[in-house]
Amino acid sequence: MKSSTKILIGVIVAISFLLGFFIGTTVDSQKADKQELAGTIGKLSVKEVNATENNINLRSDLLDNAALLKRYSQYYNFQSSSCAKLCEDIDFAIQTAENVPEFREDFSEEIENVKQYRATLEKAHKDILLASTSLQQLSQLNENEFPKIMTNANIAVKQIKDKQNCLDVYVESIEKFMTGNNPYKFSDLIQAHDMFAVNQLVVAP
Repeated sequence: MKSSTKILIGVIVAISFLLGFFIGTTVDSQKADKQELAGTIGKLSVKEVNATENNINLRSDLLDNAALLKRYSQYYNFQSSSCAKLCEDIDFAIQTAENVPEFREDFSEEIENVKQYRATLEKAHKDILLASTSLQQLSQLNENEFPKIMTNANIAVKQIKDKQNCLDVYVESIEKFMTGNNPYKFSDLIQAHDMFAVNQLVVAP
């Protein structure tokens, strides 16, 4: 009798434990899913709202502060001109690479990555240039357009920096290529190497 009672109690405890574990897991899972979803939406919403509010406040500050407006204009003018110059350098580097069959065959993937980065720069330059021209015409600009313009420009600047690692790899590729070849025969590749090496120094934090 006592043995049967112990067995029954053990079964009940085991069932209760499994049931509690199952219910707890289900509840926690649902809670986690909701929290994850809410957190994602919350972060995205807060990020967008903050960016919009900050840019609206920035517009007011710029209209009231000529010195601040000048500094912002200089910043985006610099970013725009730097992007345009980098596009020119990349065009030269791509053309140079394609004119050297040995290099083109050995480092085709590196060249393709630089081409894709060039496409990123093209769009980025348009967004940054728009911000630069908008700052010059800030008083005439529709205040609802300004936040989006500035946000896109800031994203563009970040993309330029975040994705430029392909240029570092390209520089390393030229160095590898030159170890087995006479550098005097590939002056254009050396020039492309030097341009991007200088760019590394300019953009380094």
